[in-house]
Amino acid sequence: MRTMRLLGVLGVSGLMALLSALAGTGRVEAAGGNTYFVSPTGTATTCVSGNTFNTIGAALSCANQDGTTVSSPDTIIIAAGTYNEHSLDVQADVTIKGTAGSTTIDAQQQGRVMTVQSRDPAFVVSISGLTLKDGLTPTCTEPPGPCPEVVDGGGIINFGTLSITNSTLSGNTASSCRSCVARGGGIFNAGTLSLTNSTLRGNTACGNNLICNGEGGGIFNFGALSLTNSTLRENTACRGGCGDSFGGGIFNLGVLSLTNSTLSGNTACIGGFIGGSCVGEGGGIFNLEVLSLTNSTLRGNTACSGDNCTGFGGGIYNDSGCDGCSGLGGVTLRNDTMTVNAAYSGTGSSGDGGGIYNNSGSLTSHNDTIKNNTPDNCAPPGNVAGCTN
Repeated sequence: MRTMRLLGVLGVSGLMALLSALAGTGRVEAAGGNTYFVSPTGTATTCVSGNTFNTIGAALSCANQDGTTVSSPDTIIIAAGTYNEHSLDVQADVTIKGTAGSTTIDAQQQGRVMTVQSRDPAFVVSISGLTLKDGLTPTCTEPPGPCPEVVDGGGIINFGTLSITNSTLSGNTASSCRSCVARGGGIFNAGTLSLTNSTLRGNTACGNNLICNGEGGGIFNFGALSLTNSTLRENTACRGGCGDSFGGGIFNLGVLSLTNSTLSGNTACIGGFIGGSCVGEGGGIFNLEVLSLTNSTLRGNTACSGDNCTGFGGGIYNDSGCDGCSGLGGVTLRNDTMTVNAAYSGTGSSGDGGGIYNNSGSLTSHNDTIKNNTPDNCAPPGNVAGCTN
């Protein structure tokens, strides 16, 4: 159960009593529309609009207690610098601004970087000009028995309406210990998420595990996700000790659209269990519901890498007609390029569908370039209209 934001209405006497109780803590309820600043040299301790704090967490704490609305959000402006913070909790309508390439939140593998919590209606959050790096999901245990849990979102977990612009998520990991399933190395999205002019690089759902199935090295989408002019590269669903792993770049269980975007060098699985091998599906994208790509590129993605592995769908694996799926899904491609993707690499490895593996569900292609993929461009034969091997 996720924490819900509770707003109350106080009478004059109640308000005075609350202000008196909070006077010693420096925390005062305020209306939305406030602006807070964050700088390494900040000294503020009270939630007064215009104050400058030395941590992002302190500024967010103020925003969380303000009466923000979509029409009157708070704004947090973060100066250039590296802020070693983690487990940032967002329970407000808020705009968070940094300086692209110069403002970094480094979780130092001490916890997830940020969570946007749930509410009805959803919190509306905007992030721009930030680098969010080295997050690691904290809810991870290693009992001696069978793998016990599902862990989500190394960098961000989103239950709200979140837009990310001119930002980078890198080096985040959903799980580095024994887990049944780890989902969303960079982002786990269960709300509405848009990325514009942003990059997800080097994120991992499962990292260095004894037993782990990874889903969505870059992003696991369980809601609505759109990418525009954005890049996912070198993300991995599972690295070491992998079982079945899906979606090196993106695992889609919702509605996903990509426009003018690139997925390159992503891998579903690298290395299997001790003495075994991994199975990888969807080096770039693993799709179970609705996927559309327009003017986008999938290049150099791999479903499985390592000796004796099995891979399907180096670029895209589509199973939108699967048992238990909505039956409303499918893939629409328009003016896209898929090249030098591979179903597998490594000694004794095998697989099919270097560009696309269409296991089930509809897939339509309009003026797309699908060529030079390994071992073939599309599979099974005849399941991708207009694609030739």
